[in-house]
Amino acid sequence: SLSGGGGAAGMPRICGPCRQVRRAHADDAGGFESDGDDNSSEASFLSWMVELRDLSNEANVTGGLRPPVRQKTIYFVRHAESMSNVYSKEFSRGRPWALCQLFATGFDSELSEGGLEQLLQVRESCQRLLPQLQAILHSPLQRAAMTAQTLFGEEDDDEPFGYAPRVTPRTHGASQIPWVPLRCLIEETFAEHVQEPGCNFFDGPRATKAGVTSSEDFRERIEEFLRFAWDCRWTCFAVVGHSLWFRSLIGLFAADSKEVRRDLTNASVWRLTLELPQGGLMPLITHRELVARPPATDKEDGSEPA
Repeated sequence: SLSGGGGAAGMPRICGPCRQVRRAHADDAGGFESDGDDNSSEASFLSWMVELRDLSNEANVTGGLRPPVRQKTIYFVRHAESMSNVYSKEFSRGRPWALCQLFATGFDSELSEGGLEQLLQVRESCQRLLPQLQAILHSPLQRAAMTAQTLFGEEDDDEPFGYAPRVTPRTHGASQIPWVPLRCLIEETFAEHVQEPGCNFFDGPRATKAGVTSSEDFRERIEEFLRFAWDCRWTCFAVVGHSLWFRSLIGLFAADSKEVRRDLTNASVWRLTLELPQGGLMPLITHRELVARPPATDKEDGSEPA
């Protein structure tokens, strides 16, 4: 169920009365589809919330009582280097014209040539994870979708980048791995940026490359996904997404407060262990381990934007 309230012990409660009302609207929305108006925060909320609720229902259609679990494993993969990463690094090195290139790439930046090389360097490690994975979830932004496809897909010469998902998306056959894009996994949107200090340009976690999001809407997406991750039947699955999303997940729900910024390079693969504290309503990340990452090049520091 996605309707449970409360937060982890010691954590600020992100949701409130307005959140409960919006979730009720999502429950009533059924097959609600966004009309594509990005200026409608309510439409955006209903869109990702209904999508997550529907996936929760699909992920539990196998029937029967689910045995209690003590822990779950998530393999989180940050997408490979994108063109926005390239221009962001150029701008940080004192090349102001790169800012125009950065804006020109837009929110949905594609991978760079260097990013494609990074994926080949960690693909073998990800392919070894496939036998234990029960699902592959990814942000629908093309840099994350391309990362998931290359790392976990199978070789296919008919595809533009040589790799294709192993199954038809949203398929849940007994021998098939669900391969699902989820809008709740996208990086911080413009509407969420303006909720950050300095609109995340002069200050905030993206500008300082430290700390976690202050955006209530962004935090809500992260919290609801974590709730889904614990409630669904899958006990081991992969998630391909973005750096600020992942850094905020760790900052909000890790049992320790150690940051991962310096190790959160493009195409890095992390193993997270989720456990539900005794008497708790939200799972915590009790362990995290770096599984694989490309060799460091050009003083790679995981520069954002993600």
